[in-house]
Amino acid sequence: MFEAAATLPYFPNPHRVLKAGGVIPAEWHDSDRAGPEECRRRLEAEDVEFDGDLADARQRVTWEELRERLRSVGTNVPEGPDA
Repeated sequence: MFEAAATLPYFPNPHRVLKAGGVIPAEWHDSDRAGPEECRRRLEAEDVEFDGDLADARQRVTWEELRERLRSVGTNVPEGPDA
């Protein structure tokens, strides 16, 4: 999922796609080549809290939750990022 968020030109809010456990990917960058610190700045501007390098688990949506939300509105999605 991170690869899609980082490379698709019209992917909405790519800074919201984190690695497992709420980690900002070290390779994260935006179209201006700003790095992971920009991702964190954007998330904090949206009131996401961090515990060290991890986004607060209470503020995260897992792939399984996202998949179920999409399916509930009729979107066909794969089983998971590793499927």
